[in-house]
Amino acid sequence: MDLPEANLPDGAIIMQIVSLTPKSDPDADAITIGCAVQVGNPDATKVYEWNGTGSMDYATTGTSKFDAINEDEKVEDSEVTKIDDDDFYALKDSTLGFENKVQNCQAILPVEKQGGDSEIFTEYTAKLSAKIYADKDDIEPINVTETTFEITLEAPVYEAEEWDINDETWMEEIENEFNILHEEESTMDL
Repeated sequence: MDLPEANLPDGAIIMQIVSLTPKSDPDADAITIGCAVQVGNPDATKVYEWNGTGSMDYATTGTSKFDAINEDEKVEDSEVTKIDDDDFYALKDSTLGFENKVQNCQAILPVEKQGGDSEIFTEYTAKLSAKIYADKDDIEPINVTETTFEITLEAPVYEAEEWDINDETWMEEIENEFNILHEEESTMDL
């Protein structure tokens, strides 16, 4: 996110949130993930997950601390993680202007392998919002953006490699690897 440097003093927290709701069922529970990065302390980055129908817009969440947003729908023991690269979360120079900085934020939502006919593969309405908190106790953050767009999650295409079941070379390769891994030294006393 490209932001004015004047709004990014050390200790400020940038919170970015995206909610995904199936376009075909706007009343369904949204899958929502958020990423909070503290300026000057990228290793303190935190990620969050919510599941429910609660609105995450500024009018609803703009008067709570960044880590207290929509606590009723926050997923405890979430599997959402940040990427393992603190430098990614460090403030970077902007290409738009010398008075701006770029604050990256990324959260990983693990999804188990799904069949092509899974309900997860559909068109979603995505609602993206971002706020800047002066510090961890701020309850009047700056509303940076709120935008809505459409996104489609498409099923992956799995390609099976063709092989001949009567070709025994693959079995020999596996046996050789097994034997190498489990080779034991033997000695014989004479």
